[in-house]
Amino acid sequence: MNSRQRVLKAINHEQPDRPPIFATLTPQVAEKL
Repeated sequence: MNSRQRVLKAINHEQPDRPPIFATLTPQVAEKL
């Protein structure tokens, strides 16, 4: 499974092979988490 597939599965509330890592975590996104 590549990183794109992993992120799409996580967004669709499906079980990826491992948790995706979001390298482009901006302060605005981090604030919403």
